Amino acid sequence: MAPLTRSARTASSGGNLFSQALPPPRQNEIISVEEEEDQSGPFDENEGSEGEEPTSEDQDEDMDEDMDGVNDEESETGSEESEPEPALQSVYEIPGKGQDTPLFTAAGAQEALHPLRRTADRVTRQIEAFADKLDQFKRKNTTDDFQNVQAAYKLVESYRDLAKDAIKEIQTQQITNRHRASYRASDVKSHEQIQRLQLEVDTWRLLLNLISIDDPASRASFKEGRQTAFQNLHRYSSDREIWEEFLNADQYGLECVVAMRWLEETSKTSTQDFDDLIAQMEARSERGQGLWSHGWLYTKEAIKGHKRLRAWPQPLEPNDPGIARSLLSTEEQKPLVTQLDPDALTRQKHGLEKQDEIYERATWVTCWKMLRQGENWTKIREWAEGRLEGWRAVSLCGSSVDDNAPKTRFPIDDGHTRLMNSRAHDSWRTACAALTRSPNTDDFQRAVYSLLSGETDAASSVCRSWDDHLYVYFNSVVLQRYRGFCTQFQRKLSLSPSTPVSFTPEAPGHADLQKFLVYLRGVERISGEARNPFRNIQAAILSKGYDSFFPALAQAVSQLSADKYGKASIVPELAHSPVDESFLIAADDEEALRIATHTYIVASSMTYARADTHFFEQASVIIAGYIATLEEKCLFDLIPLYVSLLPTEMANSVFSKILIEIIDPEEKMQQVRLMRRYGIDVEAVLEVQWSWLSADVPTIDHSRDVTGYSRVVRRPDGLRALVSPKTDLIGTSVADEDEKMIRSLEWFRAVDGQWDKICELGAWLYRKFFVADKLAAARELSLRMRLSDISIEKFGSDIISIPPQENPVEASTPTSPSKSKRNSLHRRSTSNSSNFGLVAAWYQCQRMSDLEVLTLGFDTVEQFAQIHEQISKTRRRRDSGAVTDMTDEMHDCVTAMEDYLGLVVSDDWLVTSTDADEEKDYDKIRTTYLPELVLDYHNAMHYASHCLERHDLLTQCMIVSVWVANFKHLTDAFTKSRRMAELVDALALSSKAMVNRNLEFQLSNKKKDHHFEKGQELKIWDVEIPQKEGETRLHNLPEM
Repeated sequence: MAPLTRSARTASSGGNLFSQALPPPRQNEIISVEEEEDQSGPFDENEGSEGEEPTSEDQDEDMDEDMDGVNDEESETGSEESEPEPALQSVYEIPGKGQDTPLFTAAGAQEALHPLRRTADRVTRQIEAFADKLDQFKRKNTTDDFQNVQAAYKLVESYRDLAKDAIKEIQTQQITNRHRASYRASDVKSHEQIQRLQLEVDTWRLLLNLISIDDPASRASFKEGRQTAFQNLHRYSSDREIWEEFLNADQYGLECVVAMRWLEETSKTSTQDFDDLIAQMEARSERGQGLWSHGWLYTKEAIKGHKRLRAWPQPLEPNDPGIARSLLSTEEQKPLVTQLDPDALTRQKHGLEKQDEIYERATWVTCWKMLRQGENWTKIREWAEGRLEGWRAVSLCGSSVDDNAPKTRFPIDDGHTRLMNSRAHDSWRTACAALTRSPNTDDFQRAVYSLLSGETDAASSVCRSWDDHLYVYFNSVVLQRYRGFCTQFQRKLSLSPSTPVSFTPEAPGHADLQKFLVYLRGVERISGEARNPFRNIQAAILSKGYDSFFPALAQAVSQLSADKYGKASIVPELAHSPVDESFLIAADDEEALRIATHTYIVASSMTYARADTHFFEQASVIIAGYIATLEEKCLFDLIPLYVSLLPTEMANSVFSKILIEIIDPEEKMQQVRLMRRYGIDVEAVLEVQWSWLSADVPTIDHSRDVTGYSRVVRRPDGLRALVSPKTDLIGTSVADEDEKMIRSLEWFRAVDGQWDKICELGAWLYRKFFVADKLAAARELSLRMRLSDISIEKFGSDIISIPPQENPVEASTPTSPSKSKRNSLHRRSTSNSSNFGLVAAWYQCQRMSDLEVLTLGFDTVEQFAQIHEQISKTRRRRDSGAVTDMTDEMHDCVTAMEDYLGLVVSDDWLVTSTDADEEKDYDKIRTTYLPELVLDYHNAMHYASHCLERHDLLTQCMIVSVWVANFKHLTDAFTKSRRMAELVDALALSSKAMVNRNLEFQLSNKKKDHHFEKGQELKIWDVEIPQKEGETRLHNLPEM
């Protein structure tokens, strides 16, 4: 595994007075846990160009070291920040608009939008990359503990690398765009993106570090270490040996050390508050370059001047009242120290000249910074010796390190040398603790002594960030637990060396840490940062507060989704409970939600979180929230992977709501393939989807006047006339809930082996549409779920047009040409059909097929009405060519109408039902719609006979009477609906029309053909009347 931390990089420039003596950093050998291999730094403009030789990791680190100290200031992520360019000025010294003008052009708008598109593309690529890495992790699916840990480690490592790559991409783009007009505007946004990405890198690095020391093998090692720790030590063991045994035996102690090292690394990429503070103090201390080794320069000159004034060759007596009254500071006129040793300020309780006070304060700030960033003993010593103040290094770190010590998995020389040496410096620790409470000590000096003694109050007073407070906390915990280890070791030394004594560590302090993290949210200075979504996740990882963090975040995700989308939300709704604002912020942050989701996946695989059913179902809402984000971004191909991680019931519910929005056939097939791949029960998902949608199907919608209006009206002259079918009989308005029901049925079409489901649910849906007077929805269903097309897809043949039935019974009553055609097809298929599966499939679809032809019957009636209206308008314009084309369309429409009506009026139409409720609905459908369709058909034939000049179509009007008389379901429908009288009136008018049509032929001497294909004749309608009376009748005929 990669190391946990590395040596610090100098954050300030070479010109900084208080950092100038620090040598270039070098790589340390440290504990064998994860470390960020390279810090984000400035990039060369030619980086990544073709032909460039790849550099090794060591070369990269050497390059990083060479670049330390070059830049005067680094950004939060370590990237160089350019100085803002001066505003453009015109030749008249008026502020120019060179930066704004391009935004008001097309090219300027594109340039302004380009960074947004690039950001969106980068985010999408990152989401897809995360899913790809998770897919690889999920495919391993191992039960071996070691392999599972390795897989989880690699997964987190890949996530960290993806975030680091994103930072490099943005920084490279910054260099590319540096000279563009819109650079300054986009650079602010890029800097914010880099900050967020750096927080993500830190989060994954923290989780990576803790995984490396909290796996089953490590836990077993700690257990063994507690048994053998004191047996491996003796009276003359070195501080390093004792420190290492402590880390080998105390798991929580090592976790705190790892957390401290992580905080030390993050401080190197955080904002440079202390560097700015030091630079300001440097300027105020009025020292030029190269004078850092002169100590308290102004106070020294004041003492020398006082001695010259008094001609006093000996050191000044600190207790001399005269000196105390005369040796005063220049500005404040306060007594100055008379001696320049390090303890003079504390011993004499006097001060320094103002410049030296600032210089001294800056020195302690630098000491705090070095401790906070984990600088090793060597660098601290070199820095102190360069200032001729070697005592500072000793006071900070204690004794030196032995470079010849044998190498172990812990670093020989790192920032924790002071912790290791604290065992042998109890008296110094006590003195440091006293100094933290001294009112005459500078606040940063007290903070440094507080870190050395393990106190917290003085150090917390100078903390400027969430990280600083945590560092102080972990520093105190580590020293306390280490002292406990050393105490037990001292008791062991009083016993016989052969007496086995095991180490009993204090209980892990995760609960105390969780309380401290909650406390930080109330600290005014850092409350905003403590509620930052990334900090919230990091807090959960540090404190192992997964059992409280994930349910709270799930509650926030559920509430936020419910507030945004209401019933349309795909996220399961949890029982309402109060949620802290920080979790609502995290739930509303897409990147934070992505990190939290994958953190939960890793924590679950590592058994860091609870595994009971209730917790699993509750925490999985976080994944559901992330799935909703993927849906918003239309990344549907990634959704099945995450759905497979949900509990079965939740997965079916969430996925069913997502699939309803997918309408592209290719995308549907892709989703089916992915569901099969990830072990998702496709049929179960579709059944849940159908149940969810069907529960909201409304009862009746009377938005359109489809049924109930009379087909025979009385004209103003008192004569009765037939009403032409309506051009908007069905309409086009389909309610959203009906559209979703149709989509749901279409999804069954995309899955193999669902013919019986399609037929069953399709018949149910048709039934509900007809009962609710929703003919537009029924027609939409018939157009998109035509049984003939589906049967060809499923069976390779059209079992609707050519039914595979055996021993058909031909109707003995007169029927329409479509009925005869259907029976002939029955006979033709009988001789060749031996596939009983097709026969069974044909029987399964009968109810849906019957309702489908009813729908298509109304559809052809509406089409006829529209064509008839167009012909009437065109004839008035005398456009004979257009009329000819439209009459051809009417011929086809009439033929289709005859076919569908022949199927509807047959005695085997809609005769089977599965239960009483269904039969009740079918009876209503027959009573409501059959009279309407038959009357519309009758009137359509009447008007078509005039448009097409086909008197034989009038005979179809007469056949309607035969249908109603011979088919019981038609007779019952007209009787129950009380439409029989209307039918008689309509037949009377069509009979009259037939007589008048024959009269036309008689008066015009046209040749009549009364013979039909079966030899029928219409001589009964031939009426002989005088020519004058006939002309009068024709003149009084209504216009068609």
